Amino acid sequence: MRRLRILWITLVAVVADQASKIVVAHRMVLGSTVCVLGDFLRLAYIRNPKAAFSIALGSRAFHMTAASVAMALILAVLWRSQTQRRLLRAGLALILGGAIGNLIDRIRLGEVIDFIDVDFFNIHLHWGGVHLTMNRWPVFNVADAAVTVGVVLLVAVYAFAKEAGEVHGRADSVDSARAKGTQTP
Repeated sequence: MRRLRILWITLVAVVADQASKIVVAHRMVLGSTVCVLGDFLRLAYIRNPKAAFSIALGSRAFHMTAASVAMALILAVLWRSQTQRRLLRAGLALILGGAIGNLIDRIRLGEVIDFIDVDFFNIHLHWGGVHLTMNRWPVFNVADAAVTVGVVLLVAVYAFAKEAGEVHGRADSVDSARAKGTQTP
């Protein structure tokens, strides 16, 4: 059970996500917007039956199945993981918490409550015949933020893993050889 202690992060993410959605659903009217920091940060209560960024990837059953499979895989990795890399485990725990939070909405409501509306920057992409213009970031929720932070942590851990692995791998082999009474080159 020691391996799963990191799940407290998952629990915090799920509770924060669900509590924030309950407050929004009870205090705001669906479709309404409240300015928090001018146009930069607004609360905009919407319901999203689709995937991230309101992309239609399939049916409700598909989203629920994909989330369940992802959660099972993350739990398996956390259970089997022997690594002491806390950032890696924290990233996985955050992704799991976000997946659970949005799955609860899909089970309970058939769609996900989104409400954080931020104007980070405007995006204008022209690639081939595709033109993409986005004037605001898509509305999201605490679960989405947990998944995003979790993915950023995983990318950071893996980006530095080679260098850290070489250092730790050499130290681990030296310590291991000392314990066995052998020498390493």
